Amino acid sequence: MRISYSIMLIVAAASQINAAATPYSASKCILTSSNGAGQGNGFKNYCCETQADCIDDCVKGVCVGPSAPSASTTAVPPTPTDAPGTCTPGSIGLGKGNGYKGACCEDQSDCRDDCIKGVCNGPVNTKTTKTTSAAATPTVTPGTCTPGSIGLGKGDGYKGACCEDQSDCRDDCIKGVCNGPVNTKTATVTKTTTKAPAPTPDACKSGFFGKKNGKGGDNACCKTSDDCKESCLKGRCGLA
Repeated sequence: MRISYSIMLIVAAASQINAAATPYSASKCILTSSNGAGQGNGFKNYCCETQADCIDDCVKGVCVGPSAPSASTTAVPPTPTDAPGTCTPGSIGLGKGNGYKGACCEDQSDCRDDCIKGVCNGPVNTKTTKTTSAAATPTVTPGTCTPGSIGLGKGDGYKGACCEDQSDCRDDCIKGVCNGPVNTKTATVTKTTTKAPAPTPDACKSGFFGKKNGKGGDNACCKTSDDCKESCLKGRCGLA
């Protein structure tokens, strides 16, 4: 009896060893290079030796748990439910958490706040968001304001400069024209130069012209020096 019992123990042990050596049936599991590697990457129905081969558990030589992703299944970012063009691209599907309000998104990981129906909500991107619009036509009469500042938002418009709003001026923008300080550095001062009229020469003293008596004093009318006490210069007696 003891011999029989010993034989039974030996047979049972051999069966266990054989089961350990062949823990799975090739027809019941998918044999991969990960089997026995202990890398914990075995999907559902992959062959395994121990739990270390599977993502989840190893049950009777076969992994349970999540199924392997299909090679033909490609994740397509969901189309935002908002009307086309109502969200801003650049953040969707990246998971960087940098999507400002209005950015397209797949989920919350794309946004700074929440992703609601494919569009980020939360803070507005004040650094890059700028509404571009046609320059406003000043409401003043053409030519009565100075160009160079309108629509730039540099706050450098002196009095009289054309403007869209206060951001174009050093002070305020009133009806399309900046008020405030005058630009004394570049303002041109108009100066009217009036040429003095040529003085009308006084009439020369008559009574000596052509007399040749040498009696004509200064400013006496003369024809030649013979009419003057001194010389005759351009029809008048005087010193040479």
